[in-house]
Amino acid sequence: MKRNILTILLCCFVLASWAKDVVWYSGRGSVEYSFVGKRTGVVDMALNMFAEDMRAVTGHRAEHRAGAVIEIFELDKMRDKDFRRLQRRQVPIDRIIAKDDAFAICVEGGHIVVLGSNANGTAYGILELSRLAGVSPWAWWGDVTPLRRHYLALASDYLTIQWPSVARRGFIAQGHGLDSHRLHQLLLRLRGNLLRHADCDGRGAKCMEIGERWLPSTQPGRIYAEMKTAYDQGARHEWVARIDNPRTVAYQLSLFMDMAWNITYVNATNIPSHFHAWLTEQFGEQAADRLLPVLTEYYHLVGIRRPEQMNVEFMADAFGNELERYLANYEALVKALTPIAALVPQERSEAFFAWVDYPVRAALLMAVKQLQAQEARHIGRPSSFVRDDEALSSAVRSWKAYQQLLALNRKFAGMLDGKWEHTLSLAHMPLMAEPKFPGPLSHDAIKRFAQQGPEPFNLDVGNTITRNACHFRRATQGVQTVSMLGHSMKAVMVPPGGSLSYSFFSELRGKAVVRVAAIAMPDYLGHDIRLAVRVDDGEAQMVSVRPDIHSPQWQTAEQRGQVIVNVDVNLTRNSHDIEIRALDTPVFIDQLMVDYDPVREFYIFPVTAEQL
Repeated sequence: MKRNILTILLCCFVLASWAKDVVWYSGRGSVEYSFVGKRTGVVDMALNMFAEDMRAVTGHRAEHRAGAVIEIFELDKMRDKDFRRLQRRQVPIDRIIAKDDAFAICVEGGHIVVLGSNANGTAYGILELSRLAGVSPWAWWGDVTPLRRHYLALASDYLTIQWPSVARRGFIAQGHGLDSHRLHQLLLRLRGNLLRHADCDGRGAKCMEIGERWLPSTQPGRIYAEMKTAYDQGARHEWVARIDNPRTVAYQLSLFMDMAWNITYVNATNIPSHFHAWLTEQFGEQAADRLLPVLTEYYHLVGIRRPEQMNVEFMADAFGNELERYLANYEALVKALTPIAALVPQERSEAFFAWVDYPVRAALLMAVKQLQAQEARHIGRPSSFVRDDEALSSAVRSWKAYQQLLALNRKFAGMLDGKWEHTLSLAHMPLMAEPKFPGPLSHDAIKRFAQQGPEPFNLDVGNTITRNACHFRRATQGVQTVSMLGHSMKAVMVPPGGSLSYSFFSELRGKAVVRVAAIAMPDYLGHDIRLAVRVDDGEAQMVSVRPDIHSPQWQTAEQRGQVIVNVDVNLTRNSHDIEIRALDTPVFIDQLMVDYDPVREFYIFPVTAEQL
């Protein structure tokens, strides 16, 4: 008797829980919807995409049926009598009807109601249901196969109301062999309305280069900082991302479009949370938890130098060998990937390879190929190269990395029966050429040094005092630390007139140089990067850098990601203060160093783990 009572109570509890939800798929039949309005091309596209999404999720295409649980309304195309009937229901018409591209989804009267202010808004609302069913916007472009679901429901109090922050939102896809229809579908899934073939222009418009043909190497914090600053300075009419292939820059484009849709989605400190949510959508929460620190470090390393621009010389004799430490950090990332791959659903393995495994490994191999070839040329001489073990060791590491990179590219091109074969054309990239050495490599040399890898070298800061800019002693109002930006991954935005202050104790006396690294970021309004640096009570030294794409100085700064400002000082053995002030435009300060060797050659600021 007691068992029967418990069973009845349990059933009542389950039924009560279900009563709170409106079920739109219970494991049988098809997802069904009704539509009220005048169907246009963009709405038809969205409905067809939704139908196919439901096939992937449930095994059956979604079907149109009068009286279905899902009701879709395009407000600007409804007949008067239908509109008046809808007005009598408890749905948020008034909150979206006057806004372009807006949509709302709510639960009312046992139905899931989708409202769109116009055709675009209706399409976005329809595809929001796909997202709620677990379909990634990158299902086709990223091979993120939807996982099967046996139950789909919304809570009885579910409500979302959305509209865009930027009126026109989209991208220019400059790659070869891209499917125009698939590009338009992706644009719709990302809530865009503009697929351009030329740069944006005019007042209130902002274009940003966010992708390369090869690897995702634009830091998320860079996208946030550049676009949010432009938005605050008036770029609110049109945002366009310049990309090569959407597949390569999936997260960057998602972040860009999310900000254009709702500028409050992301702020200076929650970029890692946004990235984690995106990783969870693609690979599941367990894998995302492990991937976030790995890919954060990846963006740290590519922020120091983009793989496709790895034509700079890291110094083996700077700060205890910055070259080997940089490569060792990459090696650690690759080793961390293997256990994470096991956490990814089998259906998402191709996406994991394309978005995680391939970029990290390819970036490592490009760095080894380029930097070790430079080291071999720096050490070796043509007359003695074949007898120079140190130069040969570097050359073999470079050659081996090149062979592995070619094999990795072949694997990428061959995945999914060659679906992406024509999207990875690297012939135009000079850095993809075979590495050059002072002399020929023999088979014997390759065999002797084949197992050589990065050597562990401890950081030696030498006679420097170095800080990431986020470790300031005092800051004025409005200063913000931006996550995932700069060599520090925590660059600091200083508004016009704002300042940062630092204190340090000098153990030495005499001439030194204060090096300030600012992010090389062009200003939307065309201003120079202008700042003032003052040490103690001395006169402030004004520095101005013009973001001129034709200037060798600016080209070097853009490739490095930093503008380096050097201020000569005379120091006593005492405590000292440094003040950095932004003048008439926002400036992003990344790192600073007090260096007692004014002519030092180096690439990476020697920041210790305690100072990160």
